[in-house]
Amino acid sequence: MEKEEVWDIYFSKLHGLLTSKRLRIEDLIEEETGKEMGNRWPGVNIEAYTETAISFIEERLYAYGLDSLKRFLTAVSYDASLADLGSLDLSLSWYDWRKEKEEIDAKIEKGLNIMQPKEEIVKEVLDEFGAFPTKSIIGQYQQKPEKNRLPDYALAAAIQRVIRERSWTAFS
Repeated sequence: MEKEEVWDIYFSKLHGLLTSKRLRIEDLIEEETGKEMGNRWPGVNIEAYTETAISFIEERLYAYGLDSLKRFLTAVSYDASLADLGSLDLSLSWYDWRKEKEEIDAKIEKGLNIMQPKEEIVKEVLDEFGAFPTKSIIGQYQQKPEKNRLPDYALAAAIQRVIRERSWTAFS
């Protein structure tokens, strides 16, 4: 149960930060999309890719805004377990986030085992991993860049930059 509490704090912090930095994220998406298109697909109109990436912000904010009770109730309402929902998400996504999730879980468990305050664990997870699952999206896109993956990548890169720029004093 404690691990889920840490995840809830983590998602809550992400939701607060990303909501407050939404315009910055949009600017960074435009910058990242332009850079990628210029380097990989020159001459292609970037507007549709930029708009798609920006439209994904709401989806990400929604995901970070959920608490563990809501995630559990969603699973129960579909007569599924959280593992089932994770499998469904993997089948719908082009990236695989399982390794990243396992690494974050291990980091959280280590912090809990040494009785580290939950807020400190969250800070360390954010410092090391950023916003789950952006590390997976960025790494897998860089291994196999494709135009249809660019909106997810641009959003992930923008979120990671906002996290690196963050000041948690406003979110404590």
